[in-house]
Amino acid sequence: MEATASTDRLLDGLTDAQARAVTSTATPLCVVASAGAGKTRVITRRIAYRCAIGSARADHTLALTFTKKAASELQQRISDLRYDSSGAAKVTAGTFHSVALAQLRGWWRDRRSPPRVLLESKLGLIAPLLAERTNLRAAPAVDVARAIEWAKARAVTPDALVEYTAGARGGALAGLDVELVASVYSRYEHEKRKRGLMDFDDLLWSCVDAMERDPEFAAAQRWRWSHLYVDEYQDLNPLQFKLLRTWLGPNSDLCVVGDPNQAIYAWNGSDRTLLDRFCDHWPSAEVLRLDANHRSSRQIVTAATAALGSAGAGITSTGRDGPSVKYLTYRSGRAEARGVASSLLGAKRSGRPWHSMAVLARTNVQLVEIAQSLDLLEVPYRIAGDEGSRSALDGPAAFEIADEQASQSSPAGTVTLSSFHRAKGLEWDFVMLTGLEEGLVPFGRAATLEQTDEERRLLYVAMTRAVEELHLSWAKVRYFNARPVERQPCRWLDELDRSPAPADVSPLGTRPRPDLTASRRRRSDLGDPNASLREAIIAWRRDTARFSGVVANLLIHDATIDAIAETRPSSIDELAAVRGVGPVKANRYGPQILPLLHAYPEAANQ
Repeated sequence: MEATASTDRLLDGLTDAQARAVTSTATPLCVVASAGAGKTRVITRRIAYRCAIGSARADHTLALTFTKKAASELQQRISDLRYDSSGAAKVTAGTFHSVALAQLRGWWRDRRSPPRVLLESKLGLIAPLLAERTNLRAAPAVDVARAIEWAKARAVTPDALVEYTAGARGGALAGLDVELVASVYSRYEHEKRKRGLMDFDDLLWSCVDAMERDPEFAAAQRWRWSHLYVDEYQDLNPLQFKLLRTWLGPNSDLCVVGDPNQAIYAWNGSDRTLLDRFCDHWPSAEVLRLDANHRSSRQIVTAATAALGSAGAGITSTGRDGPSVKYLTYRSGRAEARGVASSLLGAKRSGRPWHSMAVLARTNVQLVEIAQSLDLLEVPYRIAGDEGSRSALDGPAAFEIADEQASQSSPAGTVTLSSFHRAKGLEWDFVMLTGLEEGLVPFGRAATLEQTDEERRLLYVAMTRAVEELHLSWAKVRYFNARPVERQPCRWLDELDRSPAPADVSPLGTRPRPDLTASRRRRSDLGDPNASLREAIIAWRRDTARFSGVVANLLIHDATIDAIAETRPSSIDELAAVRGVGPVKANRYGPQILPLLHAYPEAANQ
């Protein structure tokens, strides 16, 4: 069917490059889109356009992404286009995991097989297995869980893990005993099978296996979804890629949108080279580029592309001129926090609403001091990932990239505090990037060139969250465990502005932080019979907080840990009765905490 006046409206407001991506007849099609280039607009318009002209059927169209939130937004934007009153709601958008689970449930039902129980947290199984072999602090359970998750995302089995990481591809296992991880990984898989459990990655493996073993099932799925779209293709991991190829089979009706400069999830198993090698996998594919940033001001785009170095060549801006990017140097981390609060107040007085502003840092821990300063000056805020309460940072441990992107735009009346990772996909008019120092940006664990390049891309992602105004800051001194440590500016700041004019806008001096662990150490020194158990729970809390991207003391308070260690609950209900836990946390974390109590029986009744 030819395009008509009714379909022409689907091209309204698009640039020539965007319109070419929407109307291209090529399959497969790869659209390489830089930050702010309108990739979501392109993918939704292309879906609507093809359905409207009859080259695709809405009820056979599947749009894949990596988070429930992104899938929901994609579905809503397609529906809002109203290209076809009867077909708009038939397009399906979902995550790889949700689609795989739906297919498996149908397969299990047809085969009259009992559905599997989905394991919500790896830690509940891994911690006891690890405790049998090593001290929990020597090999943190969360690090082993991450390593196993990374291996599964990379489609590496326990038997192949040692050999695979010998090829310098095992960044997620840095500092860990790979043979230990492989052993726990193997036991973990055995325990799951014995208990009839599946984890999230098993959904993908099982769906691939079912389609490979059951040709009729495979044919039905390929008929059901004959037009496939993948958003954020640079975030694809090898296991998801294997499932995508299995879903497609001989079909080539595929469109992907991605940006290699926003590939920031290698630590979670993503493989950015899958985007780079798209034409190797599909030689007949067409590749179109969207290099213009339509979101951010010219000044912001210039600085952000400079942060990328040579990888930023070719990225342009169609945005209007805005204020110059500000580069600020503070005497201390506390001075930086006060300066941030003052700047936010100044922006509010100049007419910016709170919800249009954000403060970003490389890690959530850095946001604690900033939050304290905002409290002092009564600046309303929320921390990304928080469900609206400043003290409710006890979200579940992340097992998908979904949780690294789970933040939402600020509710009316609050500033957003966010890590760089959680800010991806969001935007604010006024953005402040803090803590731009060596050891934080790039992060101290970035040991290889590949990891350092990813840190550079992460900085670019954070900077391009700003639409109109961007501030970049670092501190000369930060306190770690109450000790002052001299800091150096991020190595890439000079590339952004080779003649910076540092300013210390805070008149406040610095004071050492109190040692909050002193009382705990004193209690342990006095021969506390539950000291080992308490330290194990503290280690679990630290690991879980890092895994979830939240602040440890807000996950479970020190006093609550003391109460758990002293009362030693033996069930979820008893754990819920401990002051400071409650039913929500008990059900969420009980499967992880209770095995620790059983692992330290010598502490009981002493």
